[in-house]
Amino acid sequence: MRKVGQNKYLIIGLYLLFFWENGIAQPKILSDIRDIHPSETYLVSSWNSNHGLPQNTINTIAQDSKGFIWLSTFGGLVRFDGVNFKVFTSKEYPVLSSDRIVNIFIDKNDLIFIANESGQVLTFDGKKFSDITSGFDKISINYSFLGEDSKGCKYILADSLFYYFRNGRAEQIYFRKTGDLSKVNLQIGSSTQMIGDSLFVIKDQTGLLFYNGKVVKSIKVHSNGELSNSCFVNSQGYWFLKLGKLMYSKRFENINNAITLFPDRKFITIYGKGDKIIASTWERELVSIDDFKISTIQEKNRKLISLYSKLFIDKKNNYWIGTEIDGLFYIRKKFLYTLDKSFNINRLNTYPIFKSSDNSVWIGQNYGLQRIKNNKIEDLAIKKSVNLAPWGIAEDKDKNIWIASTGNGIFKYDGENSISYKNEIMPIAGNKFFSAFCDKDNNVWFGGIGYIIRYTNNQFEFFQPYASKANIFRNFIQDKDGIIWIASEEGLLKYENNYFIHVKDFKLNSARAVYIDKKNRIWIGTYGKGIAVKIGDDFHYLSEKQGLFSNIVSAIVEDGIGNFWFTSNNGLFRIRESEIDSYLGGISDEVISIHYGIDDGLSNNEFNGGCQPSWMRDNEGNLWFPSFGGPVIVDLKSLRDPETEPKVFIENLVVEEHVFSPEDKIKIPADYTNFTINFNSPSFSSPKNVKYQYRLLGSSDKWRDNNNSGSITFQKLPYGDYEFQLLVIDSYGNKSKKPVSIKFTIQSVFYETPLFYLLVSVLIIIIISILYYVRMRLAKINKMKLEALINERTISLKIAKENAEHAVEEEKIHRAKAEEENRQKIELLRIVSHDLKNPVFAIKGLTEMLLDEGSLDEEDKKIVEMIGETGDRQAQLISELLNYSRFEGSDFNLDKTEINVVSSIKRIITNFYQAAFNKNQEIQFESTKDIVIIEADATLFTQIIENLLSNAIKFSPMNKNVFVSVLSANGKVQIKIKDEGLGFSDEDKLIMFKPFVKLSALPTNGEASTGLGLSIVKRFVELNSGTITLNSIKENGSEFIIEFDEVKED
Repeated sequence: MRKVGQNKYLIIGLYLLFFWENGIAQPKILSDIRDIHPSETYLVSSWNSNHGLPQNTINTIAQDSKGFIWLSTFGGLVRFDGVNFKVFTSKEYPVLSSDRIVNIFIDKNDLIFIANESGQVLTFDGKKFSDITSGFDKISINYSFLGEDSKGCKYILADSLFYYFRNGRAEQIYFRKTGDLSKVNLQIGSSTQMIGDSLFVIKDQTGLLFYNGKVVKSIKVHSNGELSNSCFVNSQGYWFLKLGKLMYSKRFENINNAITLFPDRKFITIYGKGDKIIASTWERELVSIDDFKISTIQEKNRKLISLYSKLFIDKKNNYWIGTEIDGLFYIRKKFLYTLDKSFNINRLNTYPIFKSSDNSVWIGQNYGLQRIKNNKIEDLAIKKSVNLAPWGIAEDKDKNIWIASTGNGIFKYDGENSISYKNEIMPIAGNKFFSAFCDKDNNVWFGGIGYIIRYTNNQFEFFQPYASKANIFRNFIQDKDGIIWIASEEGLLKYENNYFIHVKDFKLNSARAVYIDKKNRIWIGTYGKGIAVKIGDDFHYLSEKQGLFSNIVSAIVEDGIGNFWFTSNNGLFRIRESEIDSYLGGISDEVISIHYGIDDGLSNNEFNGGCQPSWMRDNEGNLWFPSFGGPVIVDLKSLRDPETEPKVFIENLVVEEHVFSPEDKIKIPADYTNFTINFNSPSFSSPKNVKYQYRLLGSSDKWRDNNNSGSITFQKLPYGDYEFQLLVIDSYGNKSKKPVSIKFTIQSVFYETPLFYLLVSVLIIIIISILYYVRMRLAKINKMKLEALINERTISLKIAKENAEHAVEEEKIHRAKAEEENRQKIELLRIVSHDLKNPVFAIKGLTEMLLDEGSLDEEDKKIVEMIGETGDRQAQLISELLNYSRFEGSDFNLDKTEINVVSSIKRIITNFYQAAFNKNQEIQFESTKDIVIIEADATLFTQIIENLLSNAIKFSPMNKNVFVSVLSANGKVQIKIKDEGLGFSDEDKLIMFKPFVKLSALPTNGEASTGLGLSIVKRFVELNSGTITLNSIKENGSEFIIEFDEVKED
């Protein structure tokens, strides 16, 4: 009796220990500022029929060894991988008599036992449903799966009867009844786990202990009310509910004298896994019980907790709740916290975060500044009328706080007063600053636009390291040797030995973050170019191509527990230090980034950067980062980082309507269009971060990324044998080491087989042999014919050669004769034209004398004028003949001199004023310069201009104009002579520069034309190294363009 009393006091002591409720784990600074609700320390995800659930009532939750969550619903059996719900129904599997699944159980071999409302019991191995109802000797309606022992035998309750299921048969368990245990549908509960093959069951008011298919112990629990259908056993003892109270006994034999735990709580149900227990209460709370301490997970959530809520703890100790009408809920511990307006953060858009020497936390905001001191948040407006907009915060050794503002310059806060240095700084360096830093020598540095400012010895010094006034200096850090490294828009520079040095080996720009790790490696984050790491004198680069989550990196820091953390414009991410070391050491060519976003508790994905400091570590070791949603705290104590190899599974290969499993011998017909391979790796914490890599052996050995997609489709692969291999990177950054695979064969048509190629090869050889024989036979015949032909041709060629030699001799004689005749013709032409010149000029002289001195009546005067005009025409004809004979002769010599084109043309135009006047025409001259020099024969140049000017007047109608222009540019001189005459046809243009030709255009006033003028012009132009071109359209006038090289004046 005394011993019992001693045990009683011991139990009371345990009870007092159990009654103590532990606090909620989260960063202490949060609860110091305000009360933290338990639900704020957890993340809750939910799914319902809008997300793929067939129906919102969840009757049972279970998990297989692969990690999949299985649900029994009134819409079928459901498998969940974290993203997709796969539903198994009677439509697809007719063996199911009803889709209203009420209970499921998964054994050690992943065989699923299923009970539905129609009283059917089935098993499902992932491919096939098997009806095992006939294995029970009595027809029942309600089946419950209670547990499995080490031998693989199952305990099953059918209505009120217990069965031991082994070898495909259910054996009824008989035992001595304690009270009435035969009633159907009374309160029955069993532990979700077994201890040493013993199963703990509460049926009505009796505790039962099963072992090896038998009831080995039973105790009537004395109670004024019924026991709940909820019980559990673990290494600590036996737990069960009585009238809503949680009862506990260390030993089964003492359950009749169990103590009440947490008497102020009334419970609905309990669920346990190992020593971890969760429970729902009548206050609609979800609580956890660890080491006899109770803590709230979710408070007063009627969606989550009801009389019919089903509780479950998965393999990673996260919580699941199946509800009666609201679907499925998933609850996991939170490790990311955001200080928002509920913490009295005024403006959520946060920039620098800084911890001062008095452990105050300074928060720079867009147009504001707040400080957390002594568990209170204070507003620190320098002036109420000033929008501070701090981007840099630093503290000197005198405990002054320095603030760099983007719009109001630099401030100093000495603990009581603030001092603005705007007036001293703004005239030189402006008023926008983005960083602040205090070095080891108590110098305070500020980064602005184009300028770096240093405050030392109570005065400001101004530096402009770059010529660009638009460069922004965003971050400073000092290494162990005292060198200051500066990140800027134009790259990286360092301050050493009183000099700023641009680091030329740094190949990136837009640097915005700089960090020195514990191994003295210098890290530089950029905006859009990724990361550079300086090790010794070398830079190593890391970008999205190598696995970096984002090329925009605003903050870099180590957490002290094996991770590097980074912020970006699209969330927060980390990389394990081991990954970094492998990459930088050349062991691997990629890293694995673990990303956190909205689904992980962030209120805003975008983090701010380009300010200093862009991160902070508080006294608890938590990391702080500035974001658009407020300061983000990383609770490293709550961070889960399991380094376990993830599981990945190839589900099937689908070709048209055929579905194959990995273990099948798969042959894909040659006429297939495409096929799809489906695979999976269940993940419930950030499933979006799961990534797959694959390779297709038989096509390529290279591993390729498939990102987050759980399937891949192939089209028209060549025939042959293939093996598809798959790796996975889970949401924690763990990568599977050994790939899973599925093998298949693409069948070939006959024309793709080796036999076909062999037959074709033999046929080709035969054809080639026949062709070769025929060819050799024909070659022999052709040889004989060729020899005869050669003899015949040899004789013919000999005769032809003699004839050709004779023809060559005759051709030489004819050519010499023609050349002599042409020489004589030219000489005759020269003599004739020369001898005709004197009589013609004599005639002209006599006519002029008669007109000037003779006494002639009008009729005689007209006759004499006609004689004079005829003489003029003859003189022109003779002049052209002489010119032609001159340049066709072999004794023609040029006398090139420098000619002022402008003055020469003006002189020539003067000689033609009368001819133009006679036709009422006007000669218009234009030149860009007064002096334009070319080198040419002056006589020939005059003849060129006179001929073209004469033609322009001659072929232009009355009352028209002639235009002459000189243009000098780019070392060339252009002379243009343009008329408003009839122009030239396309046929004229082909022959116009040939001698003795008549063109379609005729002189408009009966003037003479020899047909030699243009050929003479072209010849004279070419003799003077010039060119002549024509622009003319029939009926629209003509423009001759002569071009010579210009001679520059000295």
